[in-house]
Amino acid sequence: MSLFSVKQFSVVAAAALLSVSLGPEREPTAPPEFILADIYDGALASDGTNYLAVYNNRWDDGASIAVTPITAEGQVLAPRGRVIHRGGLFGGGFSPAVAYGAGIFLAAMTTTTGLDLVRLDATGTPLDTTPIPLSASDPDAPAIAFDGVNFLVTDRPRNPIWAYPSQSWRVSPSGQVLDATPIPFGGVRAIFDGTNYLVVSFNSIEAQLLGQHVRPDGSLVESSPIVLAESVEFNRLSAPSVACDVTGGCLLTWLERLQEDRFSLQGRRIAPDGTSGDPLSGFPISKSPITWANFTARQYQQLNTAVWWDGAAYNVAWPNGWQILGARLNGPKTEDLVDRVLQSIDPVPENEPGKVSVAQGTGGTLMSWQIGDGNQRGAHVRALRLDSGPVLRNVSFPIAFNRFSQGTPQIASNGSGYLLTWGQAGLKFARRTDAQGNPVDEQPLPILRDFRAMAVASVGADYLVVGEDHSDDGFSDIFGIRIPAQGPPGEPFAISARRTGDSRGREERPVVAASDHGYLVAWVDGRNSDETHPAQHFMTRVSPDGIVQDPGGILLVDEGWPFLDLASDGTNFMAMTLLTEVESDPQRPVTIAIDGKTGTVGATTILSTEWGYADVRLQYSNGQYLALWPGAGGQLNAMRVDPSGMPIDPSPFIIRGQLGNLRFPGVVPTRSGFFVVWSDRRNGERHAGIYGAHVSSAGVSSPPNGELLLADATYDFDPSPRLASVSPEQAMLTYARFDGDENTAHRAHLAHYRLLTLHDAETTPAIANQGFRELVARVGRWIASLIPIG
Repeated sequence: MSLFSVKQFSVVAAAALLSVSLGPEREPTAPPEFILADIYDGALASDGTNYLAVYNNRWDDGASIAVTPITAEGQVLAPRGRVIHRGGLFGGGFSPAVAYGAGIFLAAMTTTTGLDLVRLDATGTPLDTTPIPLSASDPDAPAIAFDGVNFLVTDRPRNPIWAYPSQSWRVSPSGQVLDATPIPFGGVRAIFDGTNYLVVSFNSIEAQLLGQHVRPDGSLVESSPIVLAESVEFNRLSAPSVACDVTGGCLLTWLERLQEDRFSLQGRRIAPDGTSGDPLSGFPISKSPITWANFTARQYQQLNTAVWWDGAAYNVAWPNGWQILGARLNGPKTEDLVDRVLQSIDPVPENEPGKVSVAQGTGGTLMSWQIGDGNQRGAHVRALRLDSGPVLRNVSFPIAFNRFSQGTPQIASNGSGYLLTWGQAGLKFARRTDAQGNPVDEQPLPILRDFRAMAVASVGADYLVVGEDHSDDGFSDIFGIRIPAQGPPGEPFAISARRTGDSRGREERPVVAASDHGYLVAWVDGRNSDETHPAQHFMTRVSPDGIVQDPGGILLVDEGWPFLDLASDGTNFMAMTLLTEVESDPQRPVTIAIDGKTGTVGATTILSTEWGYADVRLQYSNGQYLALWPGAGGQLNAMRVDPSGMPIDPSPFIIRGQLGNLRFPGVVPTRSGFFVVWSDRRNGERHAGIYGAHVSSAGVSSPPNGELLLADATYDFDPSPRLASVSPEQAMLTYARFDGDENTAHRAHLAHYRLLTLHDAETTPAIANQGFRELVARVGRWIASLIPIG
């Protein structure tokens, strides 16, 4: 078949694209169900009637501290949560604390800069536009108490041997920090006993619990810390909790580590003056040793106990294995011969509970706990309501929901319909649609390999999906799977899989294009990675029926950066990447012509000596290629290239010239040139939208500066747009976006697509002011149109 007879369009106009009609936004599959996700470090407080849960939320849109209000009846008012703080230590915040007083909730959390405070109303809405910075130290786990007038916020450094001191601050309900110089004692627990605050901390090796009383005016009652508890065997003490009764006396509880993964829950009563009739080692509360099957050093941060006064007696709750246990104390003894089981949990290692917290209101005592260690995607926070006893009032319920997110969707067209691919919860799916985007498959088609970084192309009516495959030794290989126009997908097959067992075996970021001869697959290859070769690119031809024609791969680029794209004129291929000889050199955009039949790699043509930045894209239309790359200054650069790889334009032209973070260009052919889309953060770093522009075959960009908005700028980060077209008048745009605004804590990054109708203004061909190569190409296409094919 002639080069000029493959999917070419006979009218070439130098006119602008007049308009684009947008179809409705659709999803390739039903939105995924809400799940329990990476939510942990929960804390509770009550305003006397309702409750507020504060927790760490780490999900695909980054990390944050979020809140969920709960009614006295146990109804979760905002199951998707509300973000109150973003971007802190260990992912958005760590061990948040919360207390109620004077009509507000006050939350404290660690951040990358220290310790921050957020004031909240009864619904959990922040009262301040920005968090209140309290300390630039290295905080561990803050605690808060209220004395009826002001709050006391206390903390100690995460690593006691570091230079940061333990300290406390009084904070008014209006958010004013009352102590210009911090109170020189801090800890991990604080409570107001009716007269003074009691602050509890550790000694440097955590074999003792220390305490000091702080008066409401900020002065210390004791001249030095008093020993509240200690280990007789010099064991490590952890997870202290404290509650006070109506007399001002308090009960201090803690865990003492007996063996590697066995603990005892101890208690000691503390009088208002700091004295006690109980031994320093305390008395046992738990009837049996406390164990964790999945115990690690990290879980010291997850261990926690809760203690509260119900008006008549102290109650204690703690995690043990896959249960939450409880006890009610009568003096120094528990009322039961065995520990009360408050909650049983499925005995799966990642389900072990921790971080028990309680708050009391008119609805009884609300208790929350964390399931999972915070490093698991299944970590979440649940709650249940208790009467005095503690006695269960109802079954447990999740405080916060989340949803499975979906990976960046990819798309290709076979000329009569489309194939969309995406990921979800570690699985990969594909779905065929007709030209209007209506699903052909009743259900999504599963791709039965651990594909990542997928790409897709079409030969004839069939498709080839390629991806990084991580199914075997942990190092990525390049696999493919053929999906016909009808019927089930084929079996996955290896395109390049060396499996060396080390990083030299990695093969990643595949791209694929199609011609009359079949497919060309290229990828970043680590077989020769060293300081001399930052990234090599290899390629192989794949026949339409899935036969790999170059099993060892063909070297495409010896010294490139890991950004690559392929396109075809129907017979031959063109590759585009960023080339560098040494790491400090500019990443120069280049094109490389490839013979579609033999796989022979042609010369490398440098398009620009200025820096290129990631996300290169290439497309063919009307006898020329359009090469796209973001520039180092944030602009979107373009250059027309002939089929031999030689530039048509003397220098790059700018489609989008305003500085900004432009990423992920996509492009399809139109009747008069190209339609280009990209991710654009012109409206702010956290609001990337999708914009588009037309580039005529003469190299004219319209609308000027790319002002055509294709998708509303309501995204949190780059939506990674992709394009494919069934004709020069119709294309499909795919992208990913969140299903909630940035203040929604539990939202999902979901795949979407929408139909674009491209309205060209067809005029007579214009050949003035164009280069000689373009004139020759136009004449060639006109001659080819007179010759019958075949």
